[in-house]
Amino acid sequence: MSNQEITLADTEKLDKNSISPPLADPILKLIFESVHTGGLAVESLLNSTLLNSGDPPIAEVVSVTPQKIASGEGERTYRIDVEALTEDGETILIEVQLSSFTGMNERALLYTQKHLDAKSKTGETLPNVIKKIPRVIVLTLLDFVLRESEEDFHQIVEVAYRTPHQVAVPRIAIHHLQLPKFREIDPDYSKPLHCWLSALCSAQDQKKSMKEVVMRNPELKAYYDADPGFLQFVERHELVAGDPKARKDYEQWLNEQLLWARERALLKA
Repeated sequence: MSNQEITLADTEKLDKNSISPPLADPILKLIFESVHTGGLAVESLLNSTLLNSGDPPIAEVVSVTPQKIASGEGERTYRIDVEALTEDGETILIEVQLSSFTGMNERALLYTQKHLDAKSKTGETLPNVIKKIPRVIVLTLLDFVLRESEEDFHQIVEVAYRTPHQVAVPRIAIHHLQLPKFREIDPDYSKPLHCWLSALCSAQDQKKSMKEVVMRNPELKAYYDADPGFLQFVERHELVAGDPKARKDYEQWLNEQLLWARERALLKA
């Protein structure tokens, strides 16, 4: 996750009395606080993404851990590390980036390298290390357009041969979900990923709870009733958004965004 870049012009739009949006760092961190609070939700969101791209699904999620990271500019952000149970093991990294950042692929590769290194042991032979490499999936929710040249909101980065195109390292994939491009299309509620992104974007943009958005939309309500992971996320957001401590954390985060916005404006002046 990454802090949202807020310009001075945006500050008038902020309402501290509104519902804490689901994609704000402190809120998403609490939703995915553990496998107990967010395991089913992670599994549903990841598998809806993989279904949309025709990739094999992940298995049962066994751990969900928010990781605090430093941006190098004084900001403290989070990413969500997920472990899934399979024969070979899987690692999933979830990140939300609300402000424009062009180095998403490079950052994802750095995160991936750290997890691959952690799976190898000193003195182990290279064939054994390669054999034990887990499938690493990086999922990013981007509230900006990373790839202007392509219309599809779902962009996938792989290690592949150029000619003819063929995936060279199938264990590594980066899935970018560009929310501005998704907002431009009419959602197809028969697709789970469209249900997820429609609810997230509506709650984020309208400053409403996920549950309010879902209950007002028959198609989303049907998906809520059918998918335990989506239901878990919706209910968890409802709980977290109404918690006084979580609200205080969100307001502190919001104030930090305004402070950084003023600092950026002064630097650009």
